[in-house]
Amino acid sequence: MTLLVALALLAIVAVLVGVALAATTQQGRTAKRDGDFKSADAAAEGALEYAYASWKEIIRTNGLRPPANRQTNATNLPPPTSALHPAFSAGGITFSNFSVVNANQWGETTDNSNVTITDPVQVAVSNVPGFPGWGGVASYCRAQVTASDPSFGQPVSVTLARHFQVTAVSILQAAIFFDYDIELHPGPPMTINGLVHTNGDLWVATSGANTLQFNANVSYVGTFHEAYKPLSYGGIPPPITQNPALWADGLPSSTSTRYGMQLSRVDRLDPYGTESSSLFNTTDTNTNNDSMREIIEVPNAAQTDPPQIQATRLYSQAGVRITIDRSRPAGNPTGILIKNGSDLDLPAATETAIRNAITANATTIHDYREAADVSLYNLDMKQIDTALTAMGSSFNGVLYVQDTTPTGKNAIRLQNGAVLSNDLTVASNNAVYVQGDFNTGGVTAGVHDPLLVPSNLNGNPTNTDSPVALGYSKKSAAIAADAVMILSNSWLDANSNAKVALRVASHTTVNAAIIGGIVPSNLNNNGLYSGGPHNFPRFLETWSGKDLTYWGSMVQLYFSQQFNGAYDTANVYSPPGRRWNYEPQFATRPPPGLLRNIQYSRGRWQRF
Repeated sequence: MTLLVALALLAIVAVLVGVALAATTQQGRTAKRDGDFKSADAAAEGALEYAYASWKEIIRTNGLRPPANRQTNATNLPPPTSALHPAFSAGGITFSNFSVVNANQWGETTDNSNVTITDPVQVAVSNVPGFPGWGGVASYCRAQVTASDPSFGQPVSVTLARHFQVTAVSILQAAIFFDYDIELHPGPPMTINGLVHTNGDLWVATSGANTLQFNANVSYVGTFHEAYKPLSYGGIPPPITQNPALWADGLPSSTSTRYGMQLSRVDRLDPYGTESSSLFNTTDTNTNNDSMREIIEVPNAAQTDPPQIQATRLYSQAGVRITIDRSRPAGNPTGILIKNGSDLDLPAATETAIRNAITANATTIHDYREAADVSLYNLDMKQIDTALTAMGSSFNGVLYVQDTTPTGKNAIRLQNGAVLSNDLTVASNNAVYVQGDFNTGGVTAGVHDPLLVPSNLNGNPTNTDSPVALGYSKKSAAIAADAVMILSNSWLDANSNAKVALRVASHTTVNAAIIGGIVPSNLNNNGLYSGGPHNFPRFLETWSGKDLTYWGSMVQLYFSQQFNGAYDTANVYSPPGRRWNYEPQFATRPPPGLLRNIQYSRGRWQRF
């Protein structure tokens, strides 16, 4: 009996051990399968990071433009493989069902007919994350992949999807955009209606009875200072009393309720995406990647032009190119070359019309800031406008003009530009002078009359007068150059060499973005001021008691190379009443030519 009981107990123990072993094995398998699932999940997540990087590279190599059909471009991407990471190879991870397709803003990839979206959906974004007050245009993608782990011969698979967003942020939606430090120390009172941004430090202060007021968002990348920047006050110590800026409620930062909402420290905004620090290189042999001044330069055809730079280069974007070279024989028609954007001849009638709009010989004026005589080729913008309009859709709105004469100080002057028929960007590697009203209307019997523009009639003391004549539709216009000078409606070439008191300005209105260079403060330790954004458009007249009404966007991305005379007011000019405003139509209809920042972001996950 004792033996039977012992045998029975052994049988029971054997059964319990078997059950325990089976349970342990099942738990081990469950744990293993759970681990395999986590491995597959991590692998799928890693593959989507690969997809994100590859997707961004598609956009970069497409000139910072989301391609019109991203599926086609995505098929050129090698799919993720186990070689992406040693752990994938060691674990036997495999990938399938990899795709990157266009989507809408909700991440949907099909419409009501269950057809895959082919072209990117572009959506206006009123608030770009991280940049208060800034808007943009976004398009979206959906990336998907399945990762499989072999497990116990029956693979464990995980399918993940993630949504990507690319947002194009126009630089020209700021009233003032500087890549260099902003040093706002205006003399006459100044109110800025529009966004202000600097990729450097922000220095703001005035003295005496002068005031500076911001009525919109202000952002900076470096440091904010309510003081004069050292050595920015003409090389002399700044005033003892330094007034802080005022905000939208008319109060200084110490008491303003708007100060905290308007001022932000943000990441860099860059018209070459966010990679200019790695994109530009002044130490290599390639002259096509030296700085953001490439925007207005002609590429060296014998060297590589990086796609990000090439896409933003206004020469490459231009629908018409004018090249002047006075070193050629007098009367030789090749002294002025006029081509289309593909460097092909224009129709004979169009070329003749444009050639007739350019003065046959250079005009010489004296520029006191440059302390030099300047040779100007004048463009009659009324005739240019007629010729370009006649081209219809074959002209894309970007006109590039340059004087490559190897001697002297050369520049381009735009005259008679009060009326534009279409949106227009004029770009040059040279400096550009704008004489008289620009993009304002106000014509009687074919002749511009400045007094038909309300902002010119009695000046614009409250900055509420219309900057256009009755019945004129203001166009989206821009001028991009080494430097941009504004000459008033009363400018006389004959007085250019006279004392500043004899160069008397009159009320003038300009409606155009200005993209240009500055001479930085304390260049080569000279102790001199850059002039700040309030002197970004340069002047050569006595403006005392006269107003410059301006609607546009002032963008500084580079330092002037050709017109690098230091800022100075002695016998150069006295400042105008600055009635300066941001042009709101730029937010939805910027001037022709790409000048925008690209923001990439990743959205929500989906697991299947």
